[in-house]
Amino acid sequence: AGFDEETTIQIPYTIQEIGEGAFKNSNIKKIVFENETNKKSALAVIGKEAFYACKSLEAVEFHTNLQIIGESAFYQCWGLTGLVIPDSVTKIDKAAFKECKNIVALTLSNSVATMGESAFESCTSLPSVTVPNGVPVSKAEFKGCTALTSVTLPNTLDKIEESAFENCIALPSIDLPAGITQIMKAAFKNCVMLREADVPDGVTAIGDNAFEACVKLQSNKLPQSLRTLGMQSYLKCGSFTEIIIPENVESIGK
Repeated sequence: AGFDEETTIQIPYTIQEIGEGAFKNSNIKKIVFENETNKKSALAVIGKEAFYACKSLEAVEFHTNLQIIGESAFYQCWGLTGLVIPDSVTKIDKAAFKECKNIVALTLSNSVATMGESAFESCTSLPSVTVPNGVPVSKAEFKGCTALTSVTLPNTLDKIEESAFENCIALPSIDLPAGITQIMKAAFKNCVMLREADVPDGVTAIGDNAFEACVKLQSNKLPQSLRTLGMQSYLKCGSFTEIIIPENVESIGK
């Protein structure tokens, strides 16, 4: 706190970590990491809440030594419009960019091995996202991304986590990867524009409320591999004319 709105903060190349809450609630406008030929940025960790609620922050350029973006590090940074996550980053922690409501462009690297829950929740201007191969999709990761109309998921994904796309009210369709085996609780709940979401062969479980209130959902073929169909998984899906439960299903609503 106490920084002028027009302030640009330059982080010296020698800094290896920005600690918890370092610039929390500040009015800084831009972050520059010193990074020259003979002064490569050593920054590896941006700590928990480091730039929490820096609502005037418009630009941040990450450099290639960065490995960890901490919990809520950029939570409610309303001025951010674009993000490029460098290939060096292996961990994006819980709620790292939650409620960054003006982000319209997001580039993820394929090196991210750990994605915390709600990492991009309520990024309400984000229109599209491509998740690279090998990158997980976490619980509530894109929940409440109300402008999201295009999602590309990797073939390496093995499940759609709980509430991952809940309340993505503009999403019209989604191609689910062939390798997934589970669609968790409320994964697509209240995706009110969703018309197509065929469940691929190999899925054994669809969680409670997974497609609840997908009121326009018309196409949702269930595979023969399905064993468990959760409670109210298709509640309020009023556009269905028919749904056929595969003969191998062993449990419904438990």
